[in-house]
Amino acid sequence: MRPNVNRVLHLGLPALLSLLALPLAGDAAAPVPPASRTPACLTIDAPPAPVDKGDEKFFAIPGGVPNVMVLLDTSGSMWDLAVPIPYPGTWGKGTCTDPAFAPTVAIMNSTDPQVIAKYKPTQPHDNGFTTTLVTDAPPWAMPQCAAGTVAPTADNTADKCMFRPDSYYKASDAYSVVGGLSTPSTFNANPCAAVNWDGTPMRNGAGVQVKPADVTECTNCLASSGYYAWTQTYTVGGRLYGTSQAVFKGKFLNVAPPKYVAARRVVKELAKIDPAAPAATDQIRLGLTIFVPNSTDGGYATGLRAEDGGRLMVPLGPNCDDALPPSQAKELPNRPATVADALPLTPGVVREPGGGLILSSSPEN
Repeated sequence: MRPNVNRVLHLGLPALLSLLALPLAGDAAAPVPPASRTPACLTIDAPPAPVDKGDEKFFAIPGGVPNVMVLLDTSGSMWDLAVPIPYPGTWGKGTCTDPAFAPTVAIMNSTDPQVIAKYKPTQPHDNGFTTTLVTDAPPWAMPQCAAGTVAPTADNTADKCMFRPDSYYKASDAYSVVGGLSTPSTFNANPCAAVNWDGTPMRNGAGVQVKPADVTECTNCLASSGYYAWTQTYTVGGRLYGTSQAVFKGKFLNVAPPKYVAARRVVKELAKIDPAAPAATDQIRLGLTIFVPNSTDGGYATGLRAEDGGRLMVPLGPNCDDALPPSQAKELPNRPATVADALPLTPGVVREPGGGLILSSSPEN
């Protein structure tokens, strides 16, 4: 059972939150005449003639800058893997051949240069980037994983690399990886052994750590498939208990990471502007809202309450009248040098003592 604790979503250094400092190329490349601007920066040269196809004609009319509001879930379920872990339905069994994980295993083991270049299983999924406008250097990226850095040897040890390709990570009676959001716990000493939700050893009544029925199968699966999901029963004080456990190689999680890792990379890729590689998304205005549901009271309300639905973190931006081409924006004297400098300027974003940046969230029952 997942502990009911306050959880936070580390967005790392998402470029989205620096949009107030980084204008979009499309605003300058195709300026909208002030007289025809609406508050949403949309223009319509002439209303469409009445047709019988609903709104299709309306939305096909050339207009101004598109507006996109990103809605981001920050509940506890974002810790989970995108594909639920295929725990066996029978006690005392294990698997590394479930069809649900087959695509991930194929990518992880591929020798095709194009597949390797696209998915990069030996690098953190959210590995940052550098353009002429901004540098995103998350504290869990390759510098923490590269040759010369030391992988933890003891179990339940936090590692700043997320994820180290040859280290082992675990999930216990749930679908989320054990450890912190930016420093997951590694289990390199005993990968094929059960742990509690906090990473401590799960022991039977005799004080022996619980293990799968076939430890050799677990070891072989980790070598061939990068994961092993298993179930086992054990007794404590004469009572019978059961547990579902999963262990993953870092390469597997770099291809198919937890949802919060994938989400922050998607947000950053959407917001990134690189003058050397123009993209269609350069032509949009972006904002960010996080869901902050009143999920802890379990009751009913007769009207809207504070933060029912969500919290606006970053309004749509940049302002249509103030937008500049990227080449000019980077010369502004008050422009933050990096996304790390820009984020603390955003309401709701807090810098931790160790330098990490967080968005506060609500617990999930």
